[in-house]
Amino acid sequence: MGGITISTCTDSAAIGNIINLAYNSTADTGINAVGSVNCLIHGNRISNSRTTAIAVTNNANKVTVSGNCLQNTGGTVSNFSPIMVGFTKGASNISVSNNTLVVDSTHPYYGAAVAAIFCVAGPEVGATIENVVIKDNVIVNPNDYGIFVGGTAAIPAANCAVVGNQILGTQDATFFQRETIYANYCNRLDVSSNVIVDAKRGIRLDDVTTATVGENVLKGTRTLDWLWSFSTATPSTGMVLRNNECTAPLTAVFAPASGSSTQLTTPANNNRAVGGSGLVVQNKGLTGLIASGATVAHGLSVTPTNVVVAPADTGVTDFFVHTLGSTTFTITYSGGGTHDFYWRAEF
Repeated sequence: MGGITISTCTDSAAIGNIINLAYNSTADTGINAVGSVNCLIHGNRISNSRTTAIAVTNNANKVTVSGNCLQNTGGTVSNFSPIMVGFTKGASNISVSNNTLVVDSTHPYYGAAVAAIFCVAGPEVGATIENVVIKDNVIVNPNDYGIFVGGTAAIPAANCAVVGNQILGTQDATFFQRETIYANYCNRLDVSSNVIVDAKRGIRLDDVTTATVGENVLKGTRTLDWLWSFSTATPSTGMVLRNNECTAPLTAVFAPASGSSTQLTTPANNNRAVGGSGLVVQNKGLTGLIASGATVAHGLSVTPTNVVVAPADTGVTDFFVHTLGSTTFTITYSGGGTHDFYWRAEF
């Protein structure tokens, strides 16, 4: 298996190892905890793997994966992720925290459908994902997804949390092509306080019940295809969206058809959002020279709750904003001529 395998052990640990798999085999796994209980995988450095760097599989229980550094791992061989939890079979009471996962342009095995941290139940009947915490990890250039958590239609993943992670893109179009955080078939899910930079898409939850998505920050200069997606065949219910902030440019707030079957709550209190929508989405910049009565495309794909405008030069008097729409707003002023304006549109 290439590195270290801890199979059906109790009270075991793999600490402080340096494993360079050198892309030697399609079967290499850095550290594989198979069906183990009370296992610690800590402080290891694993590099150059075609497949998984750290795997916690076959109904492993009470396993901690912390403080490891993974460089250029995961890839297209059966779509293996750098850190894999559960698949095959399942896993319970797992902590994945304070790890650093980096992929750079020299990695030859990046590929579609690969998440940096992949936590899902396997195809076996009765496989479960339960009480998994993915916390305070730093992910740079995830192959495709950032973090992926999921159960099955029959047995949803339960009591899982994705909190405090940093998922960072470097604007290399090769990487980070899908959702930053994706969850499906989950019950009692917490997605909070994550920082996401230069992603292609936002956060997606499908077939999820009793979930909170709060205090997440999405920023950078890369344009997001969309910010939120809750499009499901089976309605997602009991979801709270609160105190999230996006300052990256974006094409749409919601993915196409998103939310049509979702029971979504955006609390009116304890939010930074204008109008209590539970969202803060800002597009801001210099409009360029415009004449009075010109329309400005705000880029939110929804009607803003507020637009703030300020002249960037002199000669503008009595200006005001009106006709807020789903794609544009209008600036009218006195004083003649064409002028620059700074603006911010919020939803």
